[in-house]
Order: sequence, then structure tokens, then C-alpha cells
Amino acid sequence: MELGHSAVLHVRRAKNGKPSAHPLRGDEVRALREQRRQSPDNAFVFATERGGPFTPDAINRLIKRIGARAGFAFQIHAHMLRHACGYALANAGYDTRRI
Repeated sequence: MELGHSAVLHVRRAKNGKPSAHPLRGDEVRALREQRRQSPDNAFVFATERGGPFTPDAINRLIKRIGARAGFAFQIHAHMLRHACGYALANAGYDTRRI
């Protein structure tokens, strides 16, 4: 199936999830290229202060800390971002079958 996209992001899933491939739009590809220009020595898009990759646990801890600093009355976790993004896309009119 031809999607008309020039780039694809291959995603490895945590917890034995099914890997997937996601087409990237032109603005996304340009943002990744700009990130590469700004950090040419870093092999990762999301890197720790030491230059290594963020693990899923490290990202979740970071999001929990950010939620606490923001003053939320409940604990925030990374999966909430997935749901929030889905709601935002649905409210913006995106087809829920594609979300």
C-alpha cells in the first residue's frame, strides 16, 4: 500500500508489544533533521543528560516529576499522554479509526 510518505519511523515496543511502522510527514522529517544538525554527536532523539537513550522507566519518572511540579492533585504517568493526545486528535476532527 503506497502512502505517499518519504520517511517511516520504526517503533520497538516495550513489554513485548508488537513493533510498528509510522509514516512521517514532511514537517516531522524537517524537525528531526534540525535536531540532528543541533546535536550531531547524539545518536538519540530523546537523550539523557549523559547522552544515553531514555528508557521507558526514565521517561515515566520524568513525567511523574513534571506532574508533581505542575501541582496536579493526582499522579501523572506516561500513558495519560497517549490518551490526552487521542482526545485532542478526536476533538480536532481526526478519524478515530486512524488515531
